[in-house]
Amino acid sequence: MSFGNVVLESLNLSNSKLDTALFINTTIQGDLRASETRVKSGVLFFNSRIGGYVDFLTLSTPFLVFDETEFDDPESQEEACRKAKIILEEMGDRELSDEYFYREMDAKRRQKGTLTKYLELIAVQ
Repeated sequence: MSFGNVVLESLNLSNSKLDTALFINTTIQGDLRASETRVKSGVLFFNSRIGGYVDFLTLSTPFLVFDETEFDDPESQEEACRKAKIILEEMGDRELSDEYFYREMDAKRRQKGTLTKYLELIAVQ
């Protein structure tokens, strides 16, 4: 399955079995659901944007990458990047896995309010 240069309102792939899932220059304005989905070759997002909630917790795939992909919802970025990090660690790709760890932590920081960030800054000094 491949999407290129398209805008989708939302996408529900739950309970699907796919060979490959490619999203190139794709915008998903709403939610992206892929629970209980199996993708044989892998999932690649390149230069895409996901506007809503992402459900990848029970996605089964040997490869998951979000290259130059933006998430409007920090919780979704956290979940997606954590899933990608775990898959890449299992593949043995520490360098790329570390990038997704950074993106996961960046999403966690974005979820915190301004007051929490300020208090953390004071506590560290």
